[in-house]
Amino acid sequence: MEEYDANTLRKLLVEIVGEVAGYMRDIAGVEGLNEVLGVGASGDQTRKADRIAEDIAIDLVRHERIPVKIVTEESGTIKITNNPKYIIIMDPLDGSMNFVSLIPFAAVSMAIAPINTPYFSKLIAGAIANIFLGEIYSFSNNKIWIDNTPYQGSRENMGSIVAYTNNPKFFKILDNFMHDKPGFRLRILGSASLELTYVGLGRVSMFYNDTGKLRNVDIAAAGGFVTKAGYTVVSIDGSSIDFRVDNIYRIDSLIAGKREFIEKFLIYLKSHGYV
Repeated sequence: MEEYDANTLRKLLVEIVGEVAGYMRDIAGVEGLNEVLGVGASGDQTRKADRIAEDIAIDLVRHERIPVKIVTEESGTIKITNNPKYIIIMDPLDGSMNFVSLIPFAAVSMAIAPINTPYFSKLIAGAIANIFLGEIYSFSNNKIWIDNTPYQGSRENMGSIVAYTNNPKFFKILDNFMHDKPGFRLRILGSASLELTYVGLGRVSMFYNDTGKLRNVDIAAAGGFVTKAGYTVVSIDGSSIDFRVDNIYRIDSLIAGKREFIEKFLIYLKSHGYV
């Protein structure tokens, strides 16, 4: 069986997500993409746009003849070969509501792990394509790239905080936190993979989600990118995060950003009786 090094796998994923994103960008605005076809393996509605993106992604993986099992949001698990060596976990269209509404914030994301160690912490490589902006973000071997150009990270702090919760108390605490630390603004953009990736790029200061509805397909690739960029990804109790990638699983909570900022924010939450 052919061996693939980490950077070769990264380049394959970059090629695949780029092709899917390019096709979806070309058909954006076509009538009928919002049609609901049913409920996918993740429990969410599957729109026609979701199905198109997934079908293209699966066909491209098959074409590359990578010995993989696929875990994908709409169809669940798919075996490409009888003896898979790797697992690809993907969300071929993250932010589908944005996409069909022509709100330009949606992504294609893929990550790959060994079949024998199917965990987030063991990801070999990953890639996230920004459909409307046209950029592709990727990682392997503790390095990150934008459009196949090595990226050293940003020294800027843009001040945006992305937060998802079902608890109104959190927003009151966050409002007080931002009042105490001027310069931060709340944003909810509708594509977890892209919002989380933006943390690793320095475009978002913090990503927070404690809804219990976040899934591994949403954030595996982006979470890998953020950690390789040197940022912290933990649960809201401060414990490290790891999860399986060989099926669809929900993530109870996740917070990502610069370590010092995350530590201060979690202390602030605790001091207000939230966690």
